[in-house]
Amino acid sequence: MKKEIANDPRSSISSVHSQQRRSTESWALQDSFIFYCLEQQGPLFTRPSLCLVAALVEANKPEDEANAIIDAIKKLLKDIGVFQNQCVYEDSEVKRIGREWLRSIGRRVRKLLSLCMCKRAITTESVFF
Repeated sequence: MKKEIANDPRSSISSVHSQQRRSTESWALQDSFIFYCLEQQGPLFTRPSLCLVAALVEANKPEDEANAIIDAIKKLLKDIGVFQNQCVYEDSEVKRIGREWLRSIGRRVRKLLSLCMCKRAITTESVFF
């Protein structure tokens, strides 16, 4: 029985079509599932996108319907990202740490600018003489 299925040309055509469709849907979802992380967090985790692609291919939906599902997933992931950013921006601890960082950077920048101004004054004086 298995040999008959393996030798059936329809199964190989179906397999090729399935692989092409999986590749197309994988590319369509790939950019939505890129979550940038720190180096210490480990490698990129791609299993969710692969599982969604497999589910879409197995559902055997028409291409336009599959594209609508992909677009809905992309929109959902974008909305989740916006919500997370908004929560981070509104967090009082994040704001406090950000202000401290800007103050420390500000001191360094002012110090560097004052050193540059001294050097500029020296070079401009030498030009006039």
